[in-house]
Amino acid sequence: GNIELKAERLWNYEISWQQIIGPFSYKANVFYLKADNLVGTGVKPDGKPGRINTGAFENAGYELQASYNITPHVSIHANHSYIHQQESKKQTGTPEYIDCLGVRWHQGRFSVNATTQHVSNLYTGSADNPMQTFTLVNATVAYSPIDKLKLWVRGETSCVSTMKSSLDTPCHWRRLWEELTSNSKHTTTQASASHAS
Repeated sequence: GNIELKAERLWNYEISWQQIIGPFSYKANVFYLKADNLVGTGVKPDGKPGRINTGAFENAGYELQASYNITPHVSIHANHSYIHQQESKKQTGTPEYIDCLGVRWHQGRFSVNATTQHVSNLYTGSADNPMQTFTLVNATVAYSPIDKLKLWVRGETSCVSTMKSSLDTPCHWRRLWEELTSNSKHTTTQASASHAS
């Protein structure tokens, strides 16, 4: 243990507004988040590894969401968010901007979902490459032959574009898998594969 370990403290303030107008709906919110005495893994005062207080972070931002039902079977949705961090209190894994656009189609027992998400200026904490920008593209095709059985195929790509990227190519397939889930037996059979181009 670490007798000098202090308890984490977190303050979160948020104001949001949501409205539904026929087939269209939207939501907007602003937030402020502050935390200190964060607990993480490091070297304790006695020189041994363990849990220590790693510091504090503070950020504020906003998020905008919207969706629209084009027809009873087709809908689209979009999301934009911004997070501002103090330079001296940045948190690893926090992006500055996130933009998402998606579309969904369903007819009977079939459904198709496709989304693209662009992440800008993700803070990595690395001295060599502190910021990363990348795009994710996901698609899912699902079919339910009976009420308690669902089959789906899902594909994901990750296109990474950074000033000092370790990737040889800017875009590569991360993984593609097929999954069979039986809700009645609560069992899952999964096959996965990955390919880099």
